Amino acid sequence: MAPLVLKPLDGSQKTLAFAQKSIRVGADERNELVIADLLVASFHALILCQGGLVRLVAYTDGETRVNAQAVTAECYVFRGDRLTFGRTEYLLLDAPKLCWNLPAH
Repeated sequence: MAPLVLKPLDGSQKTLAFAQKSIRVGADERNELVIADLLVASFHALILCQGGLVRLVAYTDGETRVNAQAVTAECYVFRGDRLTFGRTEYLLLDAPKLCWNLPAH
């Protein structure tokens, strides 16, 4: 399966690729995406590729944003969206083809 690809928007040139269908996000080392940010909870959010869509599930209020809009429960995300956890921002570059069966928003 093609990976879900995130690019940190911290000025670095690296990208992060994840092959699994769910990615746990948070400050705890048991997450797949570990973020060292004081505004990020131990288990902050979950990114899922499910049913042909990419869904972001926020476990915290106010510190998770998509394109600068607060996410208080969950929302769908698309290629090109900016995902912010605390003060740490990522650009969603790509996901498994299965997840791109809808037109961009």
